[in-house]
Amino acid sequence: MEDRLLAIWRTASRDLGVRFEAPFKVVVDSGATVVARRLLRDFGATKGMLIVTDYSVIKPYAQDVVAAGFGFSTLSEPSQHEEYDRETFVEMLQDWGWSGPEHLRPSWCPRPESEAE
Repeated sequence: MEDRLLAIWRTASRDLGVRFEAPFKVVVDSGATVVARRLLRDFGATKGMLIVTDYSVIKPYAQDVVAAGFGFSTLSEPSQHEEYDRETFVEMLQDWGWSGPEHLRPSWCPRPESEAE
């Protein structure tokens, strides 16, 4: 059975046109393998945002994960009644910032004024 977080991210992916992988493993320089429940491509850091529901998964490797080009965020597991909310996702993703190729930037994610030409 698919978990709620994955189901909500699948809905967000279809609605917003974002790319994610689930689950995602990254091997950091120390040789450790970090398993995140999701990797959201094109947002946050250069290689994307690792999404976990338990910070203890990332904590021992946080510096290594960042050095490898990833950002990370700890999100709560949604309740059974919680549904995808487009406005909430757009706001969160705009906060994280676009890091993907400019030609793939979604129309709902405008460039910040500080980056405007």
